[in-house]
Amino acid sequence: MRQLQRGDETYRHLFSDDDLAVFAMSDTIEDCNDSTCRLLGRTREQIQGRTPLDLSPPLQPDGVPSGEAGKRRIEAALAGLPQSFMWEFCRADGEPVEVLVQMEAVRLDSRVRLVSRVRDLSHLWRAEASLKETETRLQQILDHTSSIVVAKDLEGRYLFA
Repeated sequence: MRQLQRGDETYRHLFSDDDLAVFAMSDTIEDCNDSTCRLLGRTREQIQGRTPLDLSPPLQPDGVPSGEAGKRRIEAALAGLPQSFMWEFCRADGEPVEVLVQMEAVRLDSRVRLVSRVRDLSHLWRAEASLKETETRLQQILDHTSSIVVAKDLEGRYLFA
């Protein structure tokens, strides 16, 4: 009885992290935490029984078909090689969400399942895109000014002129 309780506590602990979306799957997603629901904009019932591919676009951002990329990652994790990779899911409203997935095979309730811990990186991509846009605008301003512009770092090294 204590082993069952400890197993249940361990299982619940895996899912309690509010910062990470966490889900466990065999052939389909069996369980997920509240963060997974928020990340995907879906209820637990809309996630359970589906595969990660059901929740992904046909192609990943690198152009590889989601089915092909997912199968390769799942096979490697089941072979005992923990996986860490970028992935794109689709929220219920169709909005893409780019994430970092860490997936590994674990034994839960005497069965092997894949447990994925997922960190939303969408805000980082938006910030990076905004920074690139700002850099482009700044470069256009510098390219079209008639003044001499020089920038140095705190040690006096030239950054650009």
